[in-house]
Amino acid sequence: MNIAILGGYGNAGRLVARYLALRTPATITLLGRHEEKAREAAAALSQETGRSLCGGRADAADKASLLSVLRAADMLVVAASSVDHAQNVAEAALETHTDYFDIQLSSPKKLAVLQRLEPAIREQKRCFITDGGYHPGVPAAMVRYAHRRLPQLEKANVGGAFCLDWKDRAFSDETIDEFVTELKAYDPSVFMEGRWVRRMTLARAFDFGPPFGKKGCVPMCFEEMRSLPEQIPTLRETGFFIAGFGPVIDYGIMPLAFAGLAVMPRSARAVAKFFRWGLDHFAGSTMAAVLLLDAEGAGERLTLRIAHDDPYVLTAVPAAAALLQYLDGPPKPGLWTQAHFVDPDRFFDDIQAMGVDVVREGEGEKG
Repeated sequence: MNIAILGGYGNAGRLVARYLALRTPATITLLGRHEEKAREAAAALSQETGRSLCGGRADAADKASLLSVLRAADMLVVAASSVDHAQNVAEAALETHTDYFDIQLSSPKKLAVLQRLEPAIREQKRCFITDGGYHPGVPAAMVRYAHRRLPQLEKANVGGAFCLDWKDRAFSDETIDEFVTELKAYDPSVFMEGRWVRRMTLARAFDFGPPFGKKGCVPMCFEEMRSLPEQIPTLRETGFFIAGFGPVIDYGIMPLAFAGLAVMPRSARAVAKFFRWGLDHFAGSTMAAVLLLDAEGAGERLTLRIAHDDPYVLTAVPAAAALLQYLDGPPKPGLWTQAHFVDPDRFFDDIQAMGVDVVREGEGEKG
């Protein structure tokens, strides 16, 4: 099995490569626009893991470069900030009969491309997995995990909180651009009383434990959440809720960013720089990421908490756990989100085995 990782020397891609190298015999190639960086990262990981990794050049904007490297690959992992070139990347994977997995933002632009290509994906019997990582990627899997233990599941809400030491991390302009641009597509929908409601004011508080404690969170809908009510007929309420960056950013910088994008849609790069400046100066330096599920049904309650002190590890580990299931087969052709591709029991067991804190409480306990 040959796995190519586009963006393989980036913050998350490099960690995905490391976890796969330590747990699979697959041949792993790191790819990016700068071949020298890819080769240096591959050499460093080879020394760290005792495996021989390769490095090479591929650019999401250059389809010919993708075609040339993917002919030798079985699976392409997209860890680069390349949503603008999603069609290039997905088409190159199909043309070379390569399976696909991405850990990008849940972008409407990306999802639209993949959904248009879904008939071809099925015709070729390829496996395409999107929205990998931890959010998106894990919340709907947490709800599926709860449903196995609470067959009459009625409510299942997931809260998320994270913080990076932004000054200590190198981010490409494309990464920040994508993040800010996605603010325009922000969807505050939750499923309640048996229907989807789009309302920013439907906030909830979650007690995340250290280091965040109790925080107010606002709704943020991902594609993976949308199919849960169909899959779980007893479900009457579900949603994902995210904590903010802090008062200065939440109530000052972010509204200004929204206003700037609304008034000047082409100002995304300037808005991105402004937003990054705010993160550097006002987001704090605590390093941590937490997801917390609160579920109940038929008088029983369950909580599931996953956490790590590095958000990039909490992005890479679930991705690696999903890829371990892909590698073990059997084949599952079609277009999937990570949260619905995985078997949730093995998923959380593997995440825990890779060093993420996983705490399960109240499985089957009366509330």
